Amino acid sequence: MGILGFLARLKSEYAPNVNPLISTNQKRSRKMNEVKVTEIKMPFMSMVTFMVKWAFAAIPAGIIIFFIWLCLSGLVMATLRSM
Repeated sequence: MGILGFLARLKSEYAPNVNPLISTNQKRSRKMNEVKVTEIKMPFMSMVTFMVKWAFAAIPAGIIIFFIWLCLSGLVMATLRSM
């Protein structure tokens, strides 16, 4: 199988949707097929429920970010004090 087979397999594992043989016209036509969503119809109470769940989910995320910031600032302070 050799090095070329290994590289081809490696490429297919990490970039399966990339095809270098696509012409520029095909790339342009893909870009023209993009979809832009302009409106989502959703009942008001469903929207409120969704936003409340989103707010509750943000609490643990904020706590995790706070502890990461605390650890990083502790490392910076310890590094500056040792100088």
